[in-house]
Amino acid sequence: MDIQKNEHISKALEIANNLMCLANNEVGLADEGSCGILSGVCRDCAYKIRRQAEHAALKTRMNWCPSASPILIIFAAALLSIVFAAPVNATIILSTDATETLGGATFDDGDLAEYEPTTDTAALYFDENLFGSNENINAVHVLGNGNIILSTASGAALGGLTFENGDLIEYNPTTDVGTLYLDGSLFVGGNEDIDGVHILDNGNIILSTLDAATLGGMSFGESDLAEYNPTTDIATLFFDGNLFGASENIDAVHVLGNGNIILSTVGAATLGGLTFIDGDLVEYNPTTDVATLYFSEALFSNNADVDAVYVTTLPEPATIALLGFGCLVLVRRRHA
Repeated sequence: MDIQKNEHISKALEIANNLMCLANNEVGLADEGSCGILSGVCRDCAYKIRRQAEHAALKTRMNWCPSASPILIIFAAALLSIVFAAPVNATIILSTDATETLGGATFDDGDLAEYEPTTDTAALYFDENLFGSNENINAVHVLGNGNIILSTASGAALGGLTFENGDLIEYNPTTDVGTLYLDGSLFVGGNEDIDGVHILDNGNIILSTLDAATLGGMSFGESDLAEYNPTTDIATLFFDGNLFGASENIDAVHVLGNGNIILSTVGAATLGGLTFIDGDLVEYNPTTDVATLYFSEALFSNNADVDAVYVTTLPEPATIALLGFGCLVLVRRRHA
């Protein structure tokens, strides 16, 4: 039994060392689109796993659960400690309509910057030079595999693909290959400009256009958000622009996991009791009809307009907690 326990502890220490190596490999993490958050999580897990493993090595017997696998106990303890010790951080991936400086980083309208609000630091997430010419990204979404869904204000070429401003393309930063994600010819009459996008978990596409458009049997205005089902070719209204109380133009959108909507507009606007300007991002709760300031234009050096946004978050604490408790339940069952 002691031999088996020591093997488990050795494996845990090996995992901790591998996590620490991964955390220190900033270039590798950046290639996966993590840009700092994953590095911190890996390092935190490594410390906690190593500490628990070293503590387990000092014990000759697990009195409370003699038949439990130490590796399960170590992982459960590490995961639960993350829940109560580490906050859920979010970074904001955004583009602006002009050259801007944020969090110590300067970027152009064809770049994507990733901003960390808790540290007020930003880094380049996507380089405009990949286009080969000056472009303006005006819609962005990052898929779970790290690929980037984007659109530009005018026709452009990226990753070997030439596309129009009414198209959405999927760009793989690892292979430098672009593929067509949504064909702008699906719009009735064509010649539309997508200026906001979010991909829901079910594959439906939330989008905004620069002008009034018709897609999937539905007509909508520049202040609306449409939800398009690419499988059925049917669109429905996701957000009604009449909620603004005046004619506005949504030019950036992200839907949070709780259903709240992060958005920006071309000019100053009022929504859910909040008045904001074009460089702000607001979080709108469609259930309560209340909006709060999510990101302030004052953080910029030049008061630019946010015209593309994606918010990336760590897993919710409840998700990590369930995983940790699952390990503990498994341990208890093995003991029984």
